[in-house]
Amino acid sequence: MSMDYKIVPITEDSYDAQKLSALLKKSQAEGYNLVVRFCENWESGDNRFNLPGEVFYGIENEGRFVGIGGRSLDPYLDDPAALRVRHVYLLPEWRQLGIGTKLMERIVVVPEGHGFKKLTLRTLHMAARKFYEKLGFSYIGEGDVTHEREI
Repeated sequence: MSMDYKIVPITEDSYDAQKLSALLKKSQAEGYNLVVRFCENWESGDNRFNLPGEVFYGIENEGRFVGIGGRSLDPYLDDPAALRVRHVYLLPEWRQLGIGTKLMERIVVVPEGHGFKKLTLRTLHMAARKFYEKLGFSYIGEGDVTHEREI
């Protein structure tokens, strides 16, 4: 397995469910439903990450995705200035290599001019919580939003 990778936008023109199959299987085996939710929402058209401020990325290696993640308007808050980090997942063998940090460095760069003021997210996993806090997110408590970061 080559550890070469590139981070590419997933758009309506480039979405390919086949490239997500390894992520889908492994995430479900680990008890996470975020990849399946991403696929269901994309395929139904409920969320294609194509509104102002939204973006979604895949981490590509040898023609398949080994990680994904993006940001969208926060569907859980009635706050047009809030974007939410969504569906960040890496295959276990790709964790602890700095690749998740590289992905998040792209996700947190929000274009100016749309009035966005903060990024939010929700995680219940201690390792993920520490990861996001290392990247400048503050823990704010349990609920629909567990962490936030000013833009």
